[in-house]
Amino acid sequence: MDDRALAASGIDAFRDLERYLSGAVAHSAGLPEIERESERRGREIVRLALQAHIDARGDGDVGRAIVVAVISQTSAIASSKGPQTTALTSRRWHS
Repeated sequence: MDDRALAASGIDAFRDLERYLSGAVAHSAGLPEIERESERRGREIVRLALQAHIDARGDGDVGRAIVVAVISQTSAIASSKGPQTTALTSRRWHS
């Protein structure tokens, strides 16, 4: 399923939830039934949104690495250069 179809299916799922809620109120469905069904349909909407996001990310460049300071008691005391740094990306460690 391509990105547009997945996004459209998420929008369709949301519209189905709206229609269900409108119809349930009109048909005087009980609150527990409405809550169960809206929770089930809501989970599906969130699942479709997450899947569309994951599919849209692809395998491309993740951008620049983030540099964080890694301080351990022994390295901070033993090193006069200051804390050691480590660069991180979402895919791998860099030294």
